[in-house]
Amino acid sequence: MIMAVVSGLLMAGLFVGDLFTPLGFAHGVLYVPVLVLAATFAPPRALVVLGATAVLLTLLGWMWSPPPPPGVAAKVYVSNRLISMLAVVVTTVIAYWLGKTRAGLEMTRNTAQTMSRLLAMASEVGHLGAWQYSTGTRASTCSIEVFRLHGLSVEHDHALEEVLACYSEQDRQRFKEQLEACARTRTGFEDEFRIASGSRASRWIRVTARAVVHDGGRVRGVEGTFQDISRQKEIELELARSLQRWQSLAETLPVIIWTADQGRQLTYTSRSLADYSGIAAQALLGDGWTAIVHPDDVTHVATGWVPSSGSDVRFESMFRIRRKDGQYRWHLARVTRMKLQGDPEDSWYGTAMDIDARIRLERDVKQAARRYETVLESMTDAIFAMDRNWHVTLMNSHAEVLLDRKKEDLIGKNVWEAFPEAVGTAFQQNYERCMRHAEVVRFEEWYEPLQKHFEVNAYPSAEGISVYFRDMTEQRVLRDQLNQSQKLESIGQLTGGIAHDFNNLLTVIRGNTGLLLDSTHDSGNKPLLQSISDAADRGAIMVRRLLAFARKQELSPAPVDVNRLAQGMHGLLHRTLGEHIEITLALDPAVPPAVVDEVQLESALLNLAINARDAMPEGGCLTIATSTVTPDAPPVHQGSGTPATYVQIEVADTGKGISPRMLSKVFDPFFTTKPKGQGTGLGLAMVHGFIKQSAGHIAIDSAENRGTSIKMLLPVAR
Repeated sequence: MIMAVVSGLLMAGLFVGDLFTPLGFAHGVLYVPVLVLAATFAPPRALVVLGATAVLLTLLGWMWSPPPPPGVAAKVYVSNRLISMLAVVVTTVIAYWLGKTRAGLEMTRNTAQTMSRLLAMASEVGHLGAWQYSTGTRASTCSIEVFRLHGLSVEHDHALEEVLACYSEQDRQRFKEQLEACARTRTGFEDEFRIASGSRASRWIRVTARAVVHDGGRVRGVEGTFQDISRQKEIELELARSLQRWQSLAETLPVIIWTADQGRQLTYTSRSLADYSGIAAQALLGDGWTAIVHPDDVTHVATGWVPSSGSDVRFESMFRIRRKDGQYRWHLARVTRMKLQGDPEDSWYGTAMDIDARIRLERDVKQAARRYETVLESMTDAIFAMDRNWHVTLMNSHAEVLLDRKKEDLIGKNVWEAFPEAVGTAFQQNYERCMRHAEVVRFEEWYEPLQKHFEVNAYPSAEGISVYFRDMTEQRVLRDQLNQSQKLESIGQLTGGIAHDFNNLLTVIRGNTGLLLDSTHDSGNKPLLQSISDAADRGAIMVRRLLAFARKQELSPAPVDVNRLAQGMHGLLHRTLGEHIEITLALDPAVPPAVVDEVQLESALLNLAINARDAMPEGGCLTIATSTVTPDAPPVHQGSGTPATYVQIEVADTGKGISPRMLSKVFDPFFTTKPKGQGTGLGLAMVHGFIKQSAGHIAIDSAENRGTSIKMLLPVAR
């Protein structure tokens, strides 16, 4: 670029000189040396610009120069200018061609230098050196990298013989034989040699060679490369060791290890499969493995290998493999599909483990569990178990029924969260004692939410505790009934004996009092005698009630229409109870006649109605209802006998009711819930005795502030 500027300045100077030179001198030809000078360094494009500028300046000088000297013909200076411009054009063309040629040579030289550097760098990085051997002169040439690979000095050249001296005698001889064979047969060779001497001992070198042939077909020599492959050899050795370790591990593991390609063809199997099946490992490769799989399982196993998109596919499969004794045993195969680095496609890697013993054990455990469950379900007791965190782990169906909860709702749940009402009760205290002290605990307890009385046996176990329990509510009621019946029976026997003796005394008193009243005329004594007679009459009434309670009164049972009797008593009850008591009759028209003493039944109904009135001092509703019932068992409270059809008469009020503490004593003689002086305590006792003496049953249901209901069951007339 600088030379182009210099050339431009020179042309400008020549142009100025031309302006002062008369026509007739060949001044334009002076531009040619400037173009020749520019052609030495300026680029081709600059030469074209300079040539065009020189032609233009020559024309301008022709037009602006002084006139020619006298005597110079016009054709002289015209021809001078034309010849000058032609010379400039020719010079420019030649200079342009020379510039292009120079630029091409420069580019070629730069490319050659670059390639030389790249080749040198590649040789050094790749540990690759070149060599050449002439068959005619037996001369050889080696690159610097060849010297470096063999630990030779790079300060001066070394012949091929010096390079080969780094190898053992055997390797040198093998190299020379292959070199001569290559020159003779024109067949190249590739081999690996180990450096046995020099500072680079224990290095592996790969040698490649090919014949160099003239155009005439004659072998001119052999050329090739030396390459250090020590690192590659180390990697190959490490891979071989790794493969050996992997195979050793695979051979010692107690499971079958195998690999397969995408087509489900086995490519490797550990020796354990051959030992297990009694078939040579080579015969199991490919699809030979299918011969030892149970025929029923082959399709199942093969479908698990259906190719799918993506890698790292995993699956498990269970199938049977034939042992060498002919027995098929269950195996669990775990398979992974993956693509390892360097592999062209995915492969399958898997293991297979003999789980036949586990399968049999699981089957035995399931059978034992079914037997255990059958035993649990066949037991009459309800059973559940808890672990040490109070989580329910087991329940039988009887426990579901008694607890009114499904297994699915309780298994795995904390028992105290499932039954919060039991927290702090005897249930929690006894269960904790059983678990804490590892002792058997037996107890009975009422559980209010379920309205049941449970008999519980808790046993400690390694996992927690097991609880066996049963519903004792009915037995408890029957036991209470029996105790109550025995108590009332004893009281009745005592009362009956006393009533008979007392009645005898009253008979004498009443008889003598009557005689005295008839025989005396003393007005002063007559009121006293009448008072004695009235007291004796009241005593006689009490005696009749006591005898009724003791079931020793004389009854006249006969078929009675209880609906008609109740309707007939409606007016009497209305007058007796008062206006503040509403009387309702709920009579079933289909009720059959009952076998009962009609007079005593009226007395019993009147007695119950009066008790109801006393329980409703502020007023209320009295309901008398009739129906036909066939209870599954004798009703709660008094009575005995077998299940049958009864006529039921229910007397219900809306009074203040009876507390649970007093409810069990209402049929006791002389027990009353009324204030002192307002009742004898014989009303309900008399009704109870009358019903029992009539082969019936009586039940009472009451609670404070919700009234009382008394049901009398009487046998149906046949």
